[in-house]
Amino acid sequence: MTAPRGVYVYGVVRASHTVPPGHTGVGERPAPVRTLRAGALAAVISDAPARLRAKRRDLLAHQDLALTLGKDGPVLPMRFGMVAPDEESVRRQLLSARHDCLAAL
Repeated sequence: MTAPRGVYVYGVVRASHTVPPGHTGVGERPAPVRTLRAGALAAVISDAPARLRAKRRDLLAHQDLALTLGKDGPVLPMRFGMVAPDEESVRRQLLSARHDCLAAL
């Protein structure tokens, strides 16, 4: 098994928002989707695939997850291909640094 190539970020939701069970992310071998909480917000993430390509399958997986999340509350979707180096980067540079702005949206 190879080490993850970073963290794929699908969007930002309220910290209380849950990901429906069984959802997987993008890639040839999609990883399970999970939430990463910081304060009142959470990023919906998965391990990034080793080789991310803009294939129809992956674009639809990204879109399907955003639509599914939107059924249970507001979602600030990220563009396709948003990859961060690690969970701490997502927590520090996205959720914490932009917390007030994202929460207002």
